Amino acid sequence: MKNILFAFYLFVIPVIIFVFCKKEEVINHATDVTPVKKITRYSNGDEFIQFEYNNNETIKKVTIKNNVSTAGEVTSFDVTYNNDKTIKELTAADSEKIVAQYKDDLLTSADIIQNGKKVAFTNYDYESGNLKYISIYYCEEEANIPVLKLIFNYNNSGNVTEITTLYADGKEGDLTYAGKAKMQYDTNTNSLYQYKDILALFWQPASKNNLIIEDRYNKDQSEVGKYSYAFTYQNR
Repeated sequence: MKNILFAFYLFVIPVIIFVFCKKEEVINHATDVTPVKKITRYSNGDEFIQFEYNNNETIKKVTIKNNVSTAGEVTSFDVTYNNDKTIKELTAADSEKIVAQYKDDLLTSADIIQNGKKVAFTNYDYESGNLKYISIYYCEEEANIPVLKLIFNYNNSGNVTEITTLYADGKEGDLTYAGKAKMQYDTNTNSLYQYKDILALFWQPASKNNLIIEDRYNKDQSEVGKYSYAFTYQNR
């Protein structure tokens, strides 16, 4: 995809993996005990991810604008599934695709296809059943060039508590530490966790509870911001 490829060509990728959410339906994280509703959108200013659902509650369409995964452009993807309900591919309006690959029911890689040609791919590695590493590569004729790596640490509740980011520093094959983020959660169920493979295709992790606070640190370990999260839910 042109927008995703643009992010690869930059090589110095902004470290904006999470979005800052604005509520349309306010939820008190500390006391909410209502039934879990489907999240339809979360956003940060003009950045957002938006979901449309099929009648069987699978996701049928994702519209996203993100400084990392779409280089700041709005892109919509139709989602198709294999017979076993794993994701087959995400297709954009210009017919470009993200094609998912599975092994033993785990998402292990995803190819980015442009004009029928594989131009980039993502590898996914797991520890103790949790997604541990996301590694993104750009495809050249003679080599695959690493451009970004995300490392996830979890707590016993299955929530991502820390993300370390490495990015290409301009030297072929080398990745440089860019910074990290630390997260805090409430005790409510995150309805997007069951769609974690779709989130992973956009290089975003999923946790079992709702993220409420994120602290970001730069490569010098200085805190650069503290952010609070909220979500937009289906009305029904």
